[in-house]
Amino acid sequence: MKTLLVILAGFLFSASARAGFMAEPWLGYESGKTDCTNVVGGDCGAKSTGTGYGARLGWMFSGGYWLAGEYMGGSGTIKYDDSSVADDNFEHTTLGATLGFDFPMGFRVFAGYGFNNSLKDKSASAEVTFKGTSSRVGLGYKFHNNISVNLEYHTDTYTKFDVSSFTDLDISTLFSKFNSTRTMLTLSYVFNSGK
Repeated sequence: MKTLLVILAGFLFSASARAGFMAEPWLGYESGKTDCTNVVGGDCGAKSTGTGYGARLGWMFSGGYWLAGEYMGGSGTIKYDDSSVADDNFEHTTLGATLGFDFPMGFRVFAGYGFNNSLKDKSASAEVTFKGTSSRVGLGYKFHNNISVNLEYHTDTYTKFDVSSFTDLDISTLFSKFNSTRTMLTLSYVFNSGK
């Protein structure tokens, strides 16, 4: 692990002389799905739709590589598979990092990890906050070197939740299965001081 960190640090420091600051705000639409079973065997699966927003701040290295910190947020509606359960609203936020590569012909690929991922499920009776991590991969296309259309696939892994005055409860106390994924279509504008 130490060797990997030394190599990464060497790469970043050697490339920093050619690096340009990068900022990339974005807006988008998301569609998600949760496969969920509670501890008594009941299905609590759901689908969600909503809007997302965020920004990446980092460095664009010569050769097309870029590394950025990222903030993501969004909100929308949750529709449960069980039609007898009322729809809920949600809000989510994620802090993480993204590594990407921009090809000369406009295509770009990227992957990221959200180390602080939070989803608030706002029902009429209570607000539940799920906490965990997120991983994502994306493919995009840049128009005119600045405007990018991106398609992203996210896998959210929640391990803890808060409800009412109870905090940091293990998710296995309520759910035997809780798998959540999202697909996002985003439009971003890439500011790069290196170009």
